[in-house]
Amino acid sequence: MDERSSSREKRRLQREIEDLRSRLEEAEETLRAIRQGEVDSLVVSTDKGERIYTLRSADYFYRALVEQMGEGAVTINEDGVILYCNRRFAEMVALPLEQVMGEDVRSMITLRDRAHFNAMLISKTRGRKEMETALISADGTLIPVRLALSFIPHETPPSFCLVVSDMTEARKREDELREARDNLEQRVAERTADLVAKKEELEKLITERKRAEEQRRKLEAQLYRAKKMEGIGTLAGGVAHDFNNLLTTILGYAELALMQLGQGDPLYEHIIQIKNAGQKGASLTRQLLAFSRKEARRPELLDLNQAVAELEKILRRLIREDIELVINPEAGLGPVYMDPSQMDQIIMNLVVNARDAMPEGGTLTIETANVELDRAYFREHGIEESEPGSYVMLAVTDTGIGMDEETQSKIFDPFFTTKPRGTGTGLGLATVYGIVKQNRGYIWAYSEPGQGTTMKVYLPRAGEVLEPGRGGDMEVGGGLTGAETILVVEDNDQVLDMIVKILDRYGYRTLPARDGAEAVRVARDFEGEIHLLLTDVIMPGMSGKEVAERLRSERPDMKVLFMSGYTENIIMQKGILSGDIHYIQKPFSFEGLVRKVREAIDD
Repeated sequence: MDERSSSREKRRLQREIEDLRSRLEEAEETLRAIRQGEVDSLVVSTDKGERIYTLRSADYFYRALVEQMGEGAVTINEDGVILYCNRRFAEMVALPLEQVMGEDVRSMITLRDRAHFNAMLISKTRGRKEMETALISADGTLIPVRLALSFIPHETPPSFCLVVSDMTEARKREDELREARDNLEQRVAERTADLVAKKEELEKLITERKRAEEQRRKLEAQLYRAKKMEGIGTLAGGVAHDFNNLLTTILGYAELALMQLGQGDPLYEHIIQIKNAGQKGASLTRQLLAFSRKEARRPELLDLNQAVAELEKILRRLIREDIELVINPEAGLGPVYMDPSQMDQIIMNLVVNARDAMPEGGTLTIETANVELDRAYFREHGIEESEPGSYVMLAVTDTGIGMDEETQSKIFDPFFTTKPRGTGTGLGLATVYGIVKQNRGYIWAYSEPGQGTTMKVYLPRAGEVLEPGRGGDMEVGGGLTGAETILVVEDNDQVLDMIVKILDRYGYRTLPARDGAEAVRVARDFEGEIHLLLTDVIMPGMSGKEVAERLRSERPDMKVLFMSGYTENIIMQKGILSGDIHYIQKPFSFEGLVRKVREAIDD
């Protein structure tokens, strides 16, 4: 390219640059005019022709729309100064429209939220930022509002669009909803409490009904047992009577045959065996008659301690060397009125049964005591036709294998035995039962598997047998009443209810518990003083000793009175309790219980 051509190209480029600069200045002037509202319309040329935009009409509709908004609309600069606002915002702050212009919008926001609003202004980020606060109107009213702040780019100086929504009605609806919700929750809570109370009441009724049903079942079982024993006794008496007739014939002819035969006769030994078998049959018959209470008896005043002492040598020969015999007679024991041979039968049969219950050895204990039996005791054992009063107790205890409830329900049945086949007749305890009943007495077994067995016989004390209807209810008084608090722990519901009623009647305050765990909870929940813990010794789970130790660690001044169907000596021998303790043996009379309670508390 020559110099002339190069000069022409340079001039052409300069003209294009000048043209672009002119067009840019024109565009900037147009933009300035648009921003300042000096342009009514704008014509834009495109490849498809020219397009006309009427700016003032658009601004008119925009302003009309903003004025009709239900929210406040405000334009502010970066210092928060109001450049524009609609009438709705002016109404919110209770100021004339012209007076709002130029005000700092931050002065109209509650003081605690101004820092947050300033942070929104400073950020100048794109997008919408919101916050909830309250506007301060000219009359001091606080108006809950939601602010929505948007940054307007390309503005010089920078500005923001602020939309203000009045939350008064929304808050009112929220309050109404909250109040309705609170009312509903309260109604639900009240209804729930009512349902819980009704549920607890229903459960209580069900529990009481179950207890009543269980008590009815036990009473029916005891009645059935009594009827069964009575029926068996009648049958046994009839069989024994007929059997005695046969044995009389057999033994009589055997005696005649022996008189006619010499000892050298081959048949002599055979007749001897027939006679021996007949005598054994007669012994069984006597036991059946004793069970049926039809055996002839020759009663007399009898010292039970003496009867035991006279049998001691025989008893020691009956038991094995690995069994220790312990005899604990009570001094001043009252007499009984019965046939001495029957008493011997009772003692011998009970000792033999106790011996057989200890195949690996152990301790066999015989005890005697004066006791008082009242109506409550007989009711507990399902006996309606009872004779409350003074009795003499004979207790035979072993440390053997014990018995479950099913076995205990059958031990007095004739021919029932747990011994190996061929080693027992099953008439020992049935005989004892018949003799005891024949002498207007009572017998019960106290046993648990693995805990041994105590057989208790109660015979009327001679000269002090009360007629039915006497002595059932003790008179409250005699220095036995009190107002102390007693925690009663007993796993038998009937016994627990009876004890509570007795103590309540004598003025004491009672806290009942059906096992050790419940006793611990009751004691911890009770804020007052507990003066006495009255607890059964052997219970499922926590024993009476464990309950006492745990509660005494928290209440060292609390006295303790133990109770059990076992005798105190047996409890000591088993190692269940030790040391100097307060103890009462079941069964006990009203007066006997409260006397022991008073004694333990006053100790």
